[in-house]
Amino acid sequence: QVLILDEGDAELHMAGAIWIHAGDARGEYRLRFEVRGPAGEVVSPKYPARILRFERTDQSELVLVDLVIRPHDEGLYRLEVSIDRNVATKTPLVIRWAPDSRPPK
Repeated sequence: QVLILDEGDAELHMAGAIWIHAGDARGEYRLRFEVRGPAGEVVSPKYPARILRFERTDQSELVLVDLVIRPHDEGLYRLEVSIDRNVATKTPLVIRWAPDSRPPK
C-alpha cells in the first residue's frame, strides 16, 4: 500500500523485479508491462517490449523495470505482466491519500 501525502497530480516511481523460469517454454517471447488504475485504464507510460529467449528447461531470467505510475484516484492499481500479449500475472498495489492531505505548493 502507498499513502500519498499531497493531493493533485503526482508520479510514483518504483522498481519492479520479475523472475521468469523457462520450464517447458522454448524460443522467443515478448514480455510487456502495464500499470492499470482502479477502472482498468492504463496509468503508466508505454514500456518497450523485452525479448526473452529460452533454449533450456533450467534457464531463467531476472527482468528489472523502472515503473512510473500516475495515480488519479484512490483504489486498487495493478502491474500487469504479459507474455506474447497474454497476461501472465498481476501484482496489486493499493493507493490512498492521507486523510489530512493538502494541495501541493
